[in-house]
Order: sequence, then C-alpha cells, then structure tokens
Amino acid sequence: MKKILTIITTAYNEEKNIERYAETLLNQKSRNFKVIFVNDGSTDNTLNKINEYSAKLREKGIDILILNIENQGLSKARNIAIDEVIKLKDSEYISFVDCDDTLKEEYTSKIENAVQNDIENEKVDILKWNLEIQDENQQTKEINKTIKNVENISGIELFEKLAFNDALFVMPSLYAIRLEYMEKNNFKFMIGKYHEDYELIPKIIINASKVKSIDIPLYNYILTEGSITRTTDTNKTIKKAEDTLEIYIKSKEYGMNNIKNKKDRDIFIQFYTVGLLEKGKEIYKKANDLNDDKLKEYSKEYFQKLNSEKLYKNIKYPYFNIKTFIKKLIIKYKIEKYLSR
Repeated sequence: MKKILTIITTAYNEEKNIERYAETLLNQKSRNFKVIFVNDGSTDNTLNKINEYSAKLREKGIDILILNIENQGLSKARNIAIDEVIKLKDSEYISFVDCDDTLKEEYTSKIENAVQNDIENEKVDILKWNLEIQDENQQTKEINKTIKNVENISGIELFEKLAFNDALFVMPSLYAIRLEYMEKNNFKFMIGKYHEDYELIPKIIINASKVKSIDIPLYNYILTEGSITRTTDTNKTIKKAEDTLEIYIKSKEYGMNNIKNKKDRDIFIQFYTVGLLEKGKEIYKKANDLNDDKLKEYSKEYFQKLNSEKLYKNIKYPYFNIKTFIKKLIIKYKIEKYLSR
C-alpha cells in the first residue's frame, strides 16, 4: 500500500543535529509516511547516528531507506533520492526536510488530512504550509505567515500571492509535491550551483494545475550559526553572484518560452529580475563593508553585466503604478545608484 508521503532528508556531517530531528520523526501522530535519508559522504558520525535512529523508527512502524553515497553536494543528493522514490512509486507525495531543522508533531497527519480527499478526486499537485522560525534553543522568534488557507487555485495564482510578499517561499521545506507531477515534469535541482531552490521551486509552483495551502506552521526552521553567518569568502561570493545571473538568464528564457499569459509571464520574469538586483545590492554592500578591493573591482564588472541585460524592461508590475515607473527609470539610467542604496 502506498504511503501518503516520503520525506527526503540529506545529511553531510550532521551528527550534532540528527538526534534532534529524528526525535521529531518518532513523535509524529501519523505513521503513514516513509523517510529517505541520504548520507552525502559524511566524514563524521552522521551515518552511525542515522543507523541508530533507523532502528527506532522501524520499531514504531515507520519505513526508512538509507542511501549512503560519496559526497556530491545537496542538489545531487536530493536528485538521487527523488529518482529512488520515482523508481519505487510507493508514495503519493514527497517533501524535503533539512536535518538541522525539526517538524511539528502533526506534520504528517495534517498533510495526510489535507490531501486525502483530493487523492480520491482531482489531485492536488502542491500542498503548502507555514513555518516557525526558532533559535538554537528552539524558542520561537517568528511565525512566517503570508497567505491563509487557499484551495482549488492554480500554481500561477499561488506564485503571484507569494512572489513579492514572502522571502522564504522558495524553501522546498514548505511543500509536499505530488510524485506523479514531479516525475511528469522531470523537476530536478541544479547541480553545482548556489541558490538551487530559488531556481527550481518557482517553476514547480507555476506549472501546478491545482494547489492548496494550510495556514499553520508545520516546520521549525532553526537559526543556527551557519544559517545566519554571511560568508566573507570572496570567491564564494563571486560564484553566488555568477550563479544568480545564470539563473536569471535561464529563467527569463523559460518564462518567454513556456508562460503564455502576458501578466503571468511578466510577474515570473520580474521575480527573477528583482532577485538579480538584490544580489547586486548585496555585492556592493559586501565589497564596501569588507573593504575588499577584489570584490569592489568585481562589483563594477557585475554592474556592467546587469546593465547589459536591460533589466529595466522587466519592471512592469504592478501595472500603471507611479512607483513602478520611477523604479524602472532609475534602473535604466542610474543602475549603480539603485544598487548602492
């Protein structure tokens, strides 16, 4: 019998976090789920910790599959797990959980309740929920809530509600995605690139025929030192900027070729345009804050690249809005000034 959900978790040197996360799997109210752990070539005690908790999960009747691979990075590890679920075809939906985060005890039961009726009728391609942001002591800092319960809307409608209102909506951890839908569209994470979630999740959303959201936090996003510390590695900063530019170019092409409705296409392309401009601001600020000559020189080159893309042409929404018009003019004639604000 198919499970409602397969939870995909990748781990690289996460021995300190596995126990906290695995305990929240053990505490789930529903057992109608499976877990795939991908040990991505960890060099610490991660694999032993996974094996230890796999026995406890099985004792509670929870299916678990462990994939032990050479280190290939987050995207490749996730894609391997996706391929495995598609091959087994033993779940209706998949979700992604980072093992330095945790789950509410009603995570699986709420997902099951939300999609159960739809499985018997017209299937929901995507289910979305909210998250709770916690510190390392698991004290609540913020509950991320941007939309209330929605049912029977298209993915592009959901995207328009989220794109410029929720900075966290590109997190894969906020969604259960129907496996058949994932397979049909061959959705995979980009390999060897930063911001792989930012590239993929909007495309998964806009192509969905039917989406649903539940207005409750099911996922605890833990703010660890690693998640809030900004890198001072200049080469990594430059790589992230180049990857963002590449994602913009590919996503613009994708929108032009695949989104027929003009308004929907404009909003999709503007989303990636704004993301690229924000990356430009980040580069400028970091170069000056760190007084990094290499980064300062690179920022000039990056601004020229952005200028050559004529990004102002993509600033269209909201239509017939004075702020939109002014923003467009500044980006067209004074892009460096705009990025240095």
